[in-house]
Amino acid sequence: MNISTRRISTAQVIIIFCLLTAGIFTFLRSHYRELSGDDILYSFVLNTDHYGGYWKDEILTEQISNISQIFDSQANHYVYGNGRYMVHFIEQLFTGVIGLDAYNILGALMMMGMIIGIVLLSIPKSNRGNPIWWLLTVIALMYAFPYPDRLWYSINMSCNYLIPSFLLILTLIFLRIINNPDSTNGMMALAAIISFMCGASHEAFALPLTGAVWVYYIFHFSKFRSRGWIIALPLAIGSLTILASPGNWSRVAIYQNEGSFISNTIQHIFISLNTLIETPIVWIFLIVTIIVRICIGRKIWKIFSNRPIETLTIVFGVCFLAMINAWSYAYTPVYLIVFILSLNKLSTLKFLKTTNGRLIAICWIGLAGVFSCQILIAANCCKMSNYQRRLIEEYKHSRTGIILNNPPKVDAFTKTYVTIWPKEQGTDVIDLNFSAAYGEYTKPMYLLAPDEYQVITEGTTQLNKMPGGSPFVKAGRFYWAEIESLDSTTQGFELEYRPVDFNHATAPFLLRLKFALSPGAYPSRDKAETDTITIGNRTFLRIRVPDIRKVKSIKALQN
Repeated sequence: MNISTRRISTAQVIIIFCLLTAGIFTFLRSHYRELSGDDILYSFVLNTDHYGGYWKDEILTEQISNISQIFDSQANHYVYGNGRYMVHFIEQLFTGVIGLDAYNILGALMMMGMIIGIVLLSIPKSNRGNPIWWLLTVIALMYAFPYPDRLWYSINMSCNYLIPSFLLILTLIFLRIINNPDSTNGMMALAAIISFMCGASHEAFALPLTGAVWVYYIFHFSKFRSRGWIIALPLAIGSLTILASPGNWSRVAIYQNEGSFISNTIQHIFISLNTLIETPIVWIFLIVTIIVRICIGRKIWKIFSNRPIETLTIVFGVCFLAMINAWSYAYTPVYLIVFILSLNKLSTLKFLKTTNGRLIAICWIGLAGVFSCQILIAANCCKMSNYQRRLIEEYKHSRTGIILNNPPKVDAFTKTYVTIWPKEQGTDVIDLNFSAAYGEYTKPMYLLAPDEYQVITEGTTQLNKMPGGSPFVKAGRFYWAEIESLDSTTQGFELEYRPVDFNHATAPFLLRLKFALSPGAYPSRDKAETDTITIGNRTFLRIRVPDIRKVKSIKALQN
């Protein structure tokens, strides 16, 4: 009896340490992170008459300082920018009024709450005291989701993905208990509020879940008529408020590809499949499915049959996100539910149903490894944050805004979990949000990698030119040529590509496979799109380096 008591007590200690580890390092990694990109955007009053206007000169001029500005911003944003009024209201509240560290504490608490909710949803009550489930959940959330350097830690991404994830978990829990006769009026009122907030949070979470809940209640109408409507109706109303946003439709229109419906659909399916297979959570699910099938002979379809709402949410989520050609982080609700199903099926394995000394030892070792790793990540986040603060100070005192960006080295493992500028921006050497926040639009901000900095400050005459007879040199994300070096008879430039191979890391696997199976699918030559930019006292013609093709040469086109 004493041994059993000691083991249970040890298991509880491990569970507490798992929660504390997740909470502490969620806070630290959020705290040691400088604002960038949309983090900065939402700290300003949002006044514009079209979606793209937020990334134009002289738009972000008034920083949020009171509640009324937030209401004005979100009313305007709802019409012209984005329908996620609830999460963006929260973001502007903390970036402009309350303060970032207050939100970082809230984020840490939500992370801990999400871990508890996942275990409650996944594991039978009799086995929840087993610390392995808590440790696996911490590992999955902190390592296996896309964009692990910022998904839960950037205030913008946290508001857009951590808050909806937390609300999604709570809504799924309420769906399981709402028809319990013991549910109090207070519990039902809370369920209605949470489900509405979930519906109003983020379209990638709200629409698939709403569709799944209503399809489920069509076939279980007695449950809907009893108490299910308490969740289903507020969830639908919240989702409709997002769906009705003119700003959301503006965004979708901007990002829609040109071309036929059929070709776009096929392309979106390929992109969606590639997004799924490149995410560790999906592979974890496939491996768990195989293990469960081998160990207990359970039919694969039964993995889904007792979780109809979760299964439908995955199906609707993948279809919806593929249709709108969403980025990988938008699949967060799909990954979250896939992990819940994985954990649930692992709990059926006999050797994981008992908490023995060997399993306790494994949990201690695993927790120590996670804790040590997170210390290293947090230390590198701190180092990077200090460096980025120095960059900001240098920019404030700079006359031209030209800043050499040569961040401290980070080991290969930790690099995945630390945001390194200018990698996160990536769209241009000019970052308007930095210019607005730290330069009041008095000067642009050029965060330049060492090779780009050399081109801008010294010119291109001493550097190796690209093959093909053109004056371009490659530096950073562009090919550069000084305007004065161009032949006046030149009518443009042509890019000649190298054959695509499987070593091209930036090309998605399925796209590389497509190239391999059909080499003629894309032309070997293409006319380059150029733009002109003046930095300091030099004017350049630039060509962006293609994302998925390797350029062999750049040829000038003459009359």
